[in-house]
Amino acid sequence: THWVIFAGADRAAALSAADALANQSFVIVLVGAGIMFVAIFILYGRIAEPVRRLSLVMRGATPGKAVTVVGRKGATEVLTLAEDFDKLMLTVKSELAERLNSEHAAMISERNYRMLFDGHPQPMWLYDLDTLGFLEVNSAAIELYGYSREEFSHMTIADIRPIQDVPKFLELQGEPAPTYDRSGPWIHRYKDGTTVQVLITSHTVTFGSHRARFVLAEELTTSQRLELEILQSKARADSSLELSRAKDEMVSMVSHEMRT
Repeated sequence: THWVIFAGADRAAALSAADALANQSFVIVLVGAGIMFVAIFILYGRIAEPVRRLSLVMRGATPGKAVTVVGRKGATEVLTLAEDFDKLMLTVKSELAERLNSEHAAMISERNYRMLFDGHPQPMWLYDLDTLGFLEVNSAAIELYGYSREEFSHMTIADIRPIQDVPKFLELQGEPAPTYDRSGPWIHRYKDGTTVQVLITSHTVTFGSHRARFVLAEELTTSQRLELEILQSKARADSSLELSRAKDEMVSMVSHEMRT
């Protein structure tokens, strides 16, 4: 600020000049303040307010509304941010919907499998190929074999075999098993000590983190038992016949040697 000294000048003229200078300064201040307010208003309209609206949309996580709420009068950077947010929200919404649909389908599949597995009239179970421990058993296995689900969870498949068959059974478990197999008859032992002959259908599966095998056990029907007894009788008869023939050949050979 510069001081102006009027020496020997008229007082009224000096005061008039000072008032004019003050008025000029006041006008300059008013104009500057006006320009500043206009700039703030423009800044608020183009950046601050769109950012505030965008923040509200983000908090509400409503996809597809960011650009609409911000408005086309917002700053380019804010509009770009709003568009990116809309794209992100649409992508998240789509992926979330796909995930929910997949989980729903998996839940229905698991429920159907559980109903098929647990409601099947034949005994079924899953066992771990490494430990031979039972992983899952159905209601038919619990009812027929006499063990509770909790008891099965602490047992291995060797525990339902007759004690005398266990060594041979464990030896067979060391051999590679085909992916799908149907074999038997095998002898299984119930909790009360009684035994039953069963045919086993099994195949290799992955159950959670376990290498497992799914098993269906079918008790031999009366006709199957009769057919088995006939086959065993025939095998014994053939074996006896072969043994008799071998004995006759040996006796004949010895007699021949004695004569010569």
